[in-house]
Amino acid sequence: EWFSVRLSGLTEKCTDIYSRIMTERKKDLKFNESIKDLVMTGKSGDFTPEDIAALSLSMKLSLAEFSPPGENYPLILCEPFSIFKPEIAGKLKKILLELSEKRQVVIITSKSEKHLAGNLINI
Repeated sequence: EWFSVRLSGLTEKCTDIYSRIMTERKKDLKFNESIKDLVMTGKSGDFTPEDIAALSLSMKLSLAEFSPPGENYPLILCEPFSIFKPEIAGKLKKILLELSEKRQVVIITSKSEKHLAGNLINI
């Protein structure tokens, strides 16, 4: 029961973040069930590679929001924008900026990313 409740909450948050990134997908119960099936069985079903990348990132961001408040670990992402089209990357940047108000977000990338707030370190 505990796992089912947590998985449902995590799936709902993942769906919310995913629908903000990939706006052509609608949030509905069937989509939530597809995500649960993907998490539980690993079967990709009708998801495209871009869908799976967005779902994977959405799940990471959901887990970051589900962590206990006393354990505010940084979220470290490597090349989070590389697979996405520019318009999708822009939406993702907005979500990461919102999340960075609650926790430290570290983005490791080989590209010069513009329009990111905070302390940028180019190496």
